[in-house]
Amino acid sequence: MTSKRNWPTARSKWSVVLLAALIVVLTVLSIVWTTDLLKPHTNPLAIVAGHDGLLEVRHQVVNNTNRLRASYGLRPLDMTAKLNRGAQDHSDYMARTRNFVHSTDLVFQMTQAYDGNWSFAGENIGVFGGQLSELLTALRQSPEHRANMLKPQYRRIGVGAVWDSDDERLWLTVWFEG
Repeated sequence: MTSKRNWPTARSKWSVVLLAALIVVLTVLSIVWTTDLLKPHTNPLAIVAGHDGLLEVRHQVVNNTNRLRASYGLRPLDMTAKLNRGAQDHSDYMARTRNFVHSTDLVFQMTQAYDGNWSFAGENIGVFGGQLSELLTALRQSPEHRANMLKPQYRRIGVGAVWDSDDERLWLTVWFEG
């Protein structure tokens, strides 16, 4: 899914105030939710076997994507903390609700993260009960996912992943930005 930003033509003062308040509330809820996920035995959803597991998944996804891009002569993508946070929030949401769906607020998240300094945004999502390498192969073989991985305009990448121990599935979100 790739989108180009479209700016509203006018915003009222109250809309901006309400939007700012909503952002604060969502940020606080996100922090509370993430903190709870990191505590042992508080939730059946674990962030891929803890912090080290999440870092390993992120590195595998980024390395896999950059190897594919290199084979087409494209520059590697830089992983950023801002995109990781957004992608992680979306993976948390999908796993918690067991709802496999693209982010409805990707444009909003990109605007917040990069102060409007971006032109292209894309997202790959996946849920899989096997090995991460099998999921990455499936993403590479899907024409739409592969197109996101190979879009030359992208410069940055973020990865979020949650292992759902109840269903034994990995929920993965990859955000691209350029």
